[in-house]
Amino acid sequence: MRSVFFSDVHARGGADDAGAGLPDFLRCVGSGLDHLFVVGDLFDFWFSHEGFVYPGFQPVIDELAAMQRSGVQVHLFEGNHDFFLADYFTRYHGIEVFPGEARLTLDGKTLY
Repeated sequence: MRSVFFSDVHARGGADDAGAGLPDFLRCVGSGLDHLFVVGDLFDFWFSHEGFVYPGFQPVIDELAAMQRSGVQVHLFEGNHDFFLADYFTRYHGIEVFPGEARLTLDGKTLY
């Protein structure tokens, strides 16, 4: 089982270095991946309304959705900069969102 964990990207859109490089990073690590865990603060400030999102975030969203569709289980943890992710990611892409702490079992090991 192959899993990747990362956090604190604080993407602001395509103009910032973190946001611009993230889709390439996701494509790079995605091959053969079973689980992707984003452990908080993927975005510097998240907002969406009825399926509409900030256009600068779309490349990251598209890559996460493509990973989910290809069989990678994507798990998003909300941080202190990105709240209410499930309203968009779970509803529109089936991506699991944790608004707080979680206890998970991976490869027979419990993670908290």
